[in-house]
Amino acid sequence: MRAITWKRWLSPGLFLLILLSFALPFVTVSCVPGGYASGGNGTSASYSGLDLAMGNPPTIGADGKTKNTSPRDPTAPVDDGKLDFLPYSLLALMAAFAGIALGIWIRGDRRPIMAAWALLTTILLIDAQSGAIQRIATRVTQDLAQPLPPGHPAASYVNTSAGFLLASLLALGTALGNLASLAWTWRRTRQALH
Repeated sequence: MRAITWKRWLSPGLFLLILLSFALPFVTVSCVPGGYASGGNGTSASYSGLDLAMGNPPTIGADGKTKNTSPRDPTAPVDDGKLDFLPYSLLALMAAFAGIALGIWIRGDRRPIMAAWALLTTILLIDAQSGAIQRIATRVTQDLAQPLPPGHPAASYVNTSAGFLLASLLALGTALGNLASLAWTWRRTRQALH
């Protein structure tokens, strides 16, 4: 009975970890000439998964303070770095919440539903990340205080961070784990019939 109880909480627990990873940085913008958002030249900005889902401005510098004391160009327009609504980011966050609920409330064999839901969550995360990086790179280009160095497109200053990698690997792992468990059960059942 102990193994059954442990297995019952594995998928909801993994979805909880996916949800918690939204507090970590998903996208970072670093060293944009002239600065990015309200940061000065040489500062970095990071958007957590929650920032992307809720449309919050990024955190400037690693601890919320600028890494470089050079202020932003006073002639540049004031910008907090807040992005417009990113629907797939919000949907990915809601899918993580729903994954916890599904894992707790569904009775019987939940593995097919949990595998499908985890795969959907993975797809939403990847699509949300792609859209966020594209939107931020466009914003970097539009808000430049000085030209970019030759051979360095705006996208080279926008990077994927650990929070996204953790969330997507957990979601994909949840999908694959549930599918592997289903395949193992199907194989054992088939062998028992022969």
